[in-house]
Amino acid sequence: MVDQSNLVNISTVVHLSAKTIAPTELPPIMDPQIHQLCFSNNEQLVGLIKRYGSPLNLVFPHTMKQNIQKLKAVFQENNVNGCILYGVKVNQSNVLLRTAIEENIGVDVSSLHEWRDANQYGISPEKICATGPAKTDDFLWQLISHNSLIVVDSLEELQDILHLLEFQSLKARVLLRYQPHSSHSRFGMKYPAFVNALKLVKQHDKLQWQGIHFHLGGYTLASRVQAFHEILPLIELSQQLGLNIQTIDIGGGLPIQYVPTEHYQAWVNNQSTETYQNHRIPADFYPYGSEQSAEQWLSTLLTSKCTDNETIAQYINKLNVTLAIEPGRSLVDQSAITLFRVVRTCQQSEHPIIFVEGSSFSACETWFNSEFLIDPFHIVTKQSKQQPIRAWIAGHSCLEDDVITHRLILFNNLPQAGDLLGFVNTAGYQMDLLESQFHRHPIPCRLYVQENNVGQFIFFKDTK
Repeated sequence: MVDQSNLVNISTVVHLSAKTIAPTELPPIMDPQIHQLCFSNNEQLVGLIKRYGSPLNLVFPHTMKQNIQKLKAVFQENNVNGCILYGVKVNQSNVLLRTAIEENIGVDVSSLHEWRDANQYGISPEKICATGPAKTDDFLWQLISHNSLIVVDSLEELQDILHLLEFQSLKARVLLRYQPHSSHSRFGMKYPAFVNALKLVKQHDKLQWQGIHFHLGGYTLASRVQAFHEILPLIELSQQLGLNIQTIDIGGGLPIQYVPTEHYQAWVNNQSTETYQNHRIPADFYPYGSEQSAEQWLSTLLTSKCTDNETIAQYINKLNVTLAIEPGRSLVDQSAITLFRVVRTCQQSEHPIIFVEGSSFSACETWFNSEFLIDPFHIVTKQSKQQPIRAWIAGHSCLEDDVITHRLILFNNLPQAGDLLGFVNTAGYQMDLLESQFHRHPIPCRLYVQENNVGQFIFFKDTK
């Protein structure tokens, strides 16, 4: 993994005196290694920002390895043949993609570009699964010609695949995506269309049916169990048609715990319009204080009732099939932090505004009319008087909506120019989902971090 040509020379980074202040209302759960860097080695962070600019994303591949190993252990404990497919779309980090490959798991891609990156990093094309409703002919052809697995989203897409195969000797490996009764998604096939797709697969030898796929929004366990119950008649129908099911893919949506559950629940229960500078409570939040970790969620799913006398795990074992999951956010839990440098603090409204060097494109939850319910840690670079105060954080662009948090965050010291604000656990759909070169600012730098055998942190450029 380590490419010495990408090594950052820390000896050239200026170290300054710095102090890290931990948040108290919505404190992030932190990996011990990350905590060590942010609180005991914070001067390195100040130096890195000075050299590489703000915002700065730091990636920690060791946490992804731990997350993969925990999910593998759940499959082993339940004697289930499990397949983990890393949802590449969750983050653009190259080292995280390489980590998935090194840990011998598959990947879930949703574009030809993601497929090419995974393929170039050396993953076997058969371990690549492609999802999404609008695959182009070029994308489909790459998948077919390299024997990658295609999640078919509609009857129309299945017809397009057959058209591509018309004068070819190749075959296409396909999963059919089912849309549960309660879903109003634009993805997948309702029961009648799914039955027609099964019959079409039966008619064409060039379609190698692998099994059934579903992927639901939200994070509730009950919705997945219900969807599993709904596909049982479809599995029975496939057997009647003489189709051999090999895989059941239940998609992603495994929850993670960003903050302690009690802190999250207290915040949600006690918030009011006065909690936000715009006096609007978001209608929806990610469940940042989930009561279950991803591995606990998966274990509960596998031990949930499937039939009158079988759990889901027992049913899967009876069929002798693989249960595939497509975790994205939960695989990169604790795998990145994002640092912003404070430009200035202004008293332009009822509460101070902290302007940072960077934009909400690098901490993007407000663009989805929600909030990132994790308080940042504050690295103080100058001596200041301790005076608890609430403030909100805005970006440096000319857009009125460039707000990182409307939420009024409690600071022990009001951040000043040159201080750093650090958001923990930003790898999942936060740090680079919407990043751009607006105002011709460069794309934020991304480094990955490793700790050597004497406890020193070494930084590498996260490049291809």
